[in-house]
Amino acid sequence: MMLKKNPFESINSVRTLCMLPIALVALLIMGGCRKSESDKAIEEANSEAPKAATRTTITGIEQAVKIFAMRNNGKLPGVLEDLTPELWKKESIIDSWGTPFVYSKNGNSFKISSAGPDRRLGTKDDITN
Repeated sequence: MMLKKNPFESINSVRTLCMLPIALVALLIMGGCRKSESDKAIEEANSEAPKAATRTTITGIEQAVKIFAMRNNGKLPGVLEDLTPELWKKESIIDSWGTPFVYSKNGNSFKISSAGPDRRLGTKDDITN
């Protein structure tokens, strides 16, 4: 039976063991850089998700308003709260940031708006149909 050589017997083994913590630190630093890049990508995706959800909700409300108008001889609802529960749930008339959608009508046309991430209507991040 052959005995394994003690790794501490040679200088090369000691040098290798001393370099191991340095290599691990380097890997951690490099991994940290990659993590911050991935964190940035995740943050960007997370900021787009509420916008996409709000656009989807606006599309749903828009369809509900059109159905309401078809059922009422072309008459649009006065306010979004006029939509019946079967068309749209009243508690769902807020955007992804907790701000109520703004509904406005002009004759036979209408507009549904979200104030967007800054929660202020009339700014460049507003989302409309």
